[in-house]
Amino acid sequence: MTYLLLALGFSFLYGLFAGYCSAWVAGAEAVKTGIGAGVVLLAVGIAVQAGFSDQLPLWWHLCFLTAIVPMAVLGARLRNSGST
Repeated sequence: MTYLLLALGFSFLYGLFAGYCSAWVAGAEAVKTGIGAGVVLLAVGIAVQAGFSDQLPLWWHLCFLTAIVPMAVLGARLRNSGST
């Protein structure tokens, strides 16, 4: 259980980092770049989660997949709020 929570926390941090980096590289509006990064992460995440669907509990899949886009958007907003 501890490992799953730790892995979920790192997944959230990676989502923040992806959104931050996408806004930094694109230099565009935070929400659009964050959504773009989040959608790419979500697509890859769904593919990876499908391979582990029988090995991880349902709550973990739901938490991971529902939080990845908001984390990326938040990361992009953090980048744009710090660059002004």
